[in-house]
Amino acid sequence: MTERDMSHLLDRAAGSGEPPPGCVERVVTRGEARARRRWAPSAAAAIAAVIVVVGVAYALRPTEPGWSPPAHGVARTTTSDLTGDLVRRLQQSSGAEFATDRLLVIGAAGDETVAVLRRDARPDEARAGGRAAEVWVARGPGMFHRAVDYISYDLACTADDSGCASTRPDGLGFAAIRRQAGGRTFVVVAATGNHGVTIRTAEGKAKNVGPIPTGGIVEVATEHPWHIRLEITTAPGRAYVLPVPPGGVIEG
Repeated sequence: MTERDMSHLLDRAAGSGEPPPGCVERVVTRGEARARRRWAPSAAAAIAAVIVVVGVAYALRPTEPGWSPPAHGVARTTTSDLTGDLVRRLQQSSGAEFATDRLLVIGAAGDETVAVLRRDARPDEARAGGRAAEVWVARGPGMFHRAVDYISYDLACTADDSGCASTRPDGLGFAAIRRQAGGRTFVVVAATGNHGVTIRTAEGKAKNVGPIPTGGIVEVATEHPWHIRLEITTAPGRAYVLPVPPGGVIEG
């Protein structure tokens, strides 16, 4: 490889926002002025210096404001969601303002936004420790519409699930499934605290999304949304199944 080739290669490696194009050219040009027999150690030193500068510039490059690595494809509720345009649009759509502590979860589901609001449970369910919620959906930047008026949660366990029975007094959590017209399926989960969440489909696929204390929306691939199973890990070796309640699969 010639000196010019090496210069061109290192200029390309430097990339945008790092040592300016031509920096390496100047280093190599100075090396050409030296005796040929001294070129090898001089060029090696120049190359090493450029590599160090490139590495430092890359490590110190500014991070985009608010950016964080995606975690298992989970759309989480953030502080900005609770105070931003989404909530204002939801309040306008519902025709009333509401305290943000009513919001169990809000987040993206493909080109939709799904929001879950707490509501008063029916007296018989409330007496049994049950809670209730309503689900709102918006397409793109459009207004929200209420997709489901009433979904129960914290009310019941699957048969013979001792982990669920012992956890229920402290709250099990909320689960629903959003099945879009095109077949995309999203699991909506909230109020599970710092417990780990694992989603299993009827096809045998498992997605461990870890704790989502502010709630989250997770896309899964399945042809059988009614048979999705949510396992909540409360401690090593201890877990319960979070039931998807009647009416909890939201289609259309």
